[in-house]
Amino acid sequence: MKQLEQNLAALDLPVSTDHIERLDKLSEPRLDFPAQFMKIAPSFSNAGATVNGIGSMLMPFAPKDLEDHY
Repeated sequence: MKQLEQNLAALDLPVSTDHIERLDKLSEPRLDFPAQFMKIAPSFSNAGATVNGIGSMLMPFAPKDLEDHY
């Protein structure tokens, strides 16, 4: 019961927006592969198009036209 009372008392702790932003930045998880790759994965398959609301960029090494293929 003591822990519950302490947890509920913590809800009254005033925290500024700056503190929240700093805590969010410090507690953001650092994920290994493939998490970082997943951020850019749509650019490899969607060729600059937006699919299901997720945008992608056209990769600089993508062929510009049919003449630019192998």
